[in-house]
Amino acid sequence: MIGSIKSWVLQICFWGLSYFLLLSLFRGEYSTGQADHVYTFLFHLPLLLIVYLNYLAFQRLFKTDRIGLYAFAFCFLAVLGVTSHFLIFELLAEFLFPGFYFISYYSVAAITATTCGYLVLSLLLFLSYNWFRLREKETELQKENSQIRIESLKAQVNPHFLFNSLNNIYSLTTENPRKSGKYMLQLSDSLRYMIYDTDSDYVTVEKELEYLTNYFELEKLRLEEDSDVTFKKIGDFSGRAIAPLIFVPLIENAFKFVDRSQPIISIRISMEGSQIRYLAENNIGENPGVKKGGKGMKNVRDRLALIYPNKHTLSVDESEQSYRIDLQINLDKQ
Repeated sequence: MIGSIKSWVLQICFWGLSYFLLLSLFRGEYSTGQADHVYTFLFHLPLLLIVYLNYLAFQRLFKTDRIGLYAFAFCFLAVLGVTSHFLIFELLAEFLFPGFYFISYYSVAAITATTCGYLVLSLLLFLSYNWFRLREKETELQKENSQIRIESLKAQVNPHFLFNSLNNIYSLTTENPRKSGKYMLQLSDSLRYMIYDTDSDYVTVEKELEYLTNYFELEKLRLEEDSDVTFKKIGDFSGRAIAPLIFVPLIENAFKFVDRSQPIISIRISMEGSQIRYLAENNIGENPGVKKGGKGMKNVRDRLALIYPNKHTLSVDESEQSYRIDLQINLDKQ
């Protein structure tokens, strides 16, 4: 409770409220002016002492599960509080305020009840404050863990793309060196994007689409030039941001599992209001495991669950001949 700015604000509020309530109680129907404030101040001195000693006992005993020792300390503080109260009014009051004559108006039983009440109340406040602090730390830890998982999932995308592209470009160098140079520049742009731009949590949709276009062209190297493969972008994407590399595993799977003898791939990314939609369909080859999409689809589902919870829909339709994915994400941050 002692330390942070928030805890100091809470302490000031607590003691300010306590002072106001006790001052009102001591005044009753009659006010004696400055004497009421002095009496209320003196009355609070032993309460301040036991509350902060109670905090130390809470930190060192209660929080370390030494409940028996804390119970003993609690009883000791109650006795200390009552004793201090009467000592203050008999000895300290005259020394601090020689112009006033004060006595304790209350009996030992009343002071004991008040002292125990402040000890119990302070314990409840310590427990509440400690609980909220733990919840804050848990929330922060969950965010950190989520961010670590997101970065890990993003990192899984990059090596697949790099190795596949290098292999495809390498196979092209002997057949068409000039064309391979063009694709090497596209690969360079794509790597630059992945290294520098995807460090951010979000990128502009235009940048992501530029990267996806290069990615798509590089993936086409896997197929024959006359393949029925299309990539369309429809709508106004300006002013929108998206988590990077979300669509990459989906495009990768389309090329990975397409029927190589007669490849057909249709990919369309469209924007309607705040909703971005990825719609893709490809025919299926004889490669086993295509129906589940492998690690790529798990990667996509995990990232969507972390970044866009309750703000996306993902449907997968599969048959023996085709594989269709429809992903819609609400990019509105509200």
